[in-house]
Amino acid sequence: MYELLRPLLFSADPEKAHERVLGWLEIFGDSARGRKIISRVAGKDSTSQIRAMGLTFEHPLGMAAGFDKDARVLPALFALNFSYVEIGTVTPRPQPGNPKPRMWRFPEAHALVNAMGFPGEGMLAVKKRLISLRERELLTRPVGINIGKNATTPLENAGDDYQSVLRELFDFGDYFVVNVSSPNTPGLRTLQQADSLRALLSPLMEITKNMKPLLLKVAPDLADEDLVTAASVVRELGMAGMVCANTSIRR
Repeated sequence: MYELLRPLLFSADPEKAHERVLGWLEIFGDSARGRKIISRVAGKDSTSQIRAMGLTFEHPLGMAAGFDKDARVLPALFALNFSYVEIGTVTPRPQPGNPKPRMWRFPEAHALVNAMGFPGEGMLAVKKRLISLRERELLTRPVGINIGKNATTPLENAGDDYQSVLRELFDFGDYFVVNVSSPNTPGLRTLQQADSLRALLSPLMEITKNMKPLLLKVAPDLADEDLVTAASVVRELGMAGMVCANTSIRR
């Protein structure tokens, strides 16, 4: 299927192609017939179930954050047989992200480079969609929620943004990921330093009260000693784990 669609998708700007795919998935995922068609295309996976963080995953392959930033296509992605979907990064307020163009193809490396900057509709729009999906019983597999700060929020107030999103969406996520590692939000990665991490993560752990898994997403460009420090803070606070890794600043 992908080989058939690839020339059509590659004829458009990569971000426009992405939006086109989201539009198709949104349409198909909105109806039982559409989800059935998608499911037939995807087929089934025979891999054994996995238990992690108190959750059950049908198999190892899920959809990482960044593809469905605003919870638009969860039913379609579940029909495609992803064992979980992580939405986001979700910020408290809507924001446009970085100026376009901000996504580039490198076909020779089978890769995309992005500098999106957390574009999204904000936590209230995401919450409204999740309420609707739950009422329609379409949240059939684990949903992760990746949380971040708005670009206009000063770093010293970053914790307020993370806490706001976590509180607002707490009832709808099966696990949560604290994103402090995107290179496309100015200054964000300074929050990966040990003292900053403790100050940011401790209040979030108080909100979860270990009722739901909380993970830290780290950058791939951290020096080894900084990665060890981040892991030590995660372990010290009793977090569920780490997501490795975000977008690199290297090519």
